[in-house]
Amino acid sequence: MDDMRTELFVLTEAVESQTAYIKHLLKRDHLKSEGLRSNFPLRSENDLAQINLEITPDNKQIYVNKMISLLRQAPLSKSIKKIMIEKLIFDHNIAGVLNKKSLKTYESFFSALLEAIQLTDGTQPAEKLLRGAMGRVKNNYSKMKNKTRKTQVKDGE
Repeated sequence: MDDMRTELFVLTEAVESQTAYIKHLLKRDHLKSEGLRSNFPLRSENDLAQINLEITPDNKQIYVNKMISLLRQAPLSKSIKKIMIEKLIFDHNIAGVLNKKSLKTYESFFSALLEAIQLTDGTQPAEKLLRGAMGRVKNNYSKMKNKTRKTQVKDGE
């Protein structure tokens, strides 16, 4: 009977120790995740380059989780603007064709973004979803620029 009590006591201590360690890890990841708030939305090439350097295999999941939380707030064509501003989306495409810059240049960021998209919406390949969302953002951005330009021309008459 004493052996069972001793084993129970040892097991209880082990569970308490593991619970404390898990709470510590969750708190640490939560604090790291909170620190990412200031990173999004990305506003410039420098922001893209910086976040690409910051994302490592050790912390990639933290960035993926943050992107998932942003992407789940709205349809992808709207929520992608919570990750990158419209101008940055307008200036880039996936492959870097048609006088645009390539998102694939930023390998760590691009990989994390695709993973977040895939985990948010697994109905199609993430790259296809991203391409479509970026196209819709670019169309809206172009319309807004043209509308602003027409308004400025009218005001100048």
